[in-house]
Amino acid sequence: MTCNYADIQKLASAPLEEAIRQVTGVVIEFHRKYPAFATLHAEAPLSKDTVDQKHLLSQTFIDHLSEVLIARNSKLDKQDALWSAKLASPP
Repeated sequence: MTCNYADIQKLASAPLEEAIRQVTGVVIEFHRKYPAFATLHAEAPLSKDTVDQKHLLSQTFIDHLSEVLIARNSKLDKQDALWSAKLASPP
């Protein structure tokens, strides 16, 4: 799934409850479609390349979520938005 400027603006302008529902809906659907992912994610030994890809995916999620947070509240400091997004991101 890719997230572009239009997606970010759509989430930013949606009521907070709906935005949360949309984001969590994607995560829930992914876990329903790939139920073994949670075990693999938590327990499997990973190669350096896989660890790097996992880190990149996590950072992409954090970056996009922080953009949504800033779009929802333009007074929010970028570092605070990144910190909040990191707290909300999966490990």
